[in-house]
Amino acid sequence: MALKVKENVKYAVACPTSMGVRITPENRMAVQNSHMFYMQATSAETNVLNVSSSLGKRCLALTRFVEGSPIRGSAASRPLTSWEPPLPE
Repeated sequence: MALKVKENVKYAVACPTSMGVRITPENRMAVQNSHMFYMQATSAETNVLNVSSSLGKRCLALTRFVEGSPIRGSAASRPLTSWEPPLPE
């Protein structure tokens, strides 16, 4: 069975995702001993999309953010496209 690659497409990969927030202490400290934390937007699906986008392929994360969400900025640091516009709070 031969695979056919479509030529005239906007995205190489599109994947439904659910974004989560990971909060980790700085300098690998134990949670109970730390008072400074980093907040990161993450998901397993966007980690997979990140590989393709790092190879120069356009990728679409099928997720929407809440307007004013701090994780939107964290997710925007990845070279992915997400649905717009954000949802009202």
